[in-house]
Amino acid sequence: RGVIRNIRQITRDVARFDVDLSAPMSFEAGQFVVIDCADVSGGRAYSMVNFDSETQRIELVVKRKPGGRFTDWLFNGPQGEPEVAVFGPLGRAVFRPGEGRDIVSIAGGSGIAGIMSILECAVQADYFRDHMGSVFFGVRTLQDTFYLETLARYVVASHGNLDVTIALSDEAAMTPFHADYPSLRLESGFVHEVAGKAMAEGAADAIAFVAGPPVMVDGAIR
Repeated sequence: RGVIRNIRQITRDVARFDVDLSAPMSFEAGQFVVIDCADVSGGRAYSMVNFDSETQRIELVVKRKPGGRFTDWLFNGPQGEPEVAVFGPLGRAVFRPGEGRDIVSIAGGSGIAGIMSILECAVQADYFRDHMGSVFFGVRTLQDTFYLETLARYVVASHGNLDVTIALSDEAAMTPFHADYPSLRLESGFVHEVAGKAMAEGAADAIAFVAGPPVMVDGAIR
């Protein structure tokens, strides 16, 4: 069981919230849980943003979609601190530092959630001391970006071995962005195309994590 707390809208159609758990949970970076609340029928699957062993708090992020009953309920501000059932952790697309491979991550919108957990795990393990990482995070416009401060912190902690590129599909990349987050790169274009161009030379022995809307995922896989 869990209780939803600290709901905060971080862009026009993305919100983050915490679930305080009734018992500690251990999970691998990249896993997800299914959330079920009494006010909305059916379970919803969301990837953890945070990473910690034996944690009693998980952070989740959701994108509001037309007709989405859970997101409409969440964005409209549920009363009090709603109780939810939490099933998990689930998923095998996980990061294990012992694999010892470089990392490539391509994410669209709220698909960045599980990637954030992977990066947090990697930074805690000082993984980027000896391995390379490339993250490509796609959104429509600069106003749709989030977690930039945390991503910049990961880059700073990476010994120069982690690159993070923000891809804007509906807006030209502008230079003022770099003044706020000089450690992050900004490009124009669909995220899978930006990633493909940046990785034209290939990425030998890398493990890739892809998450986001189906069209973006299909493009990234191709």
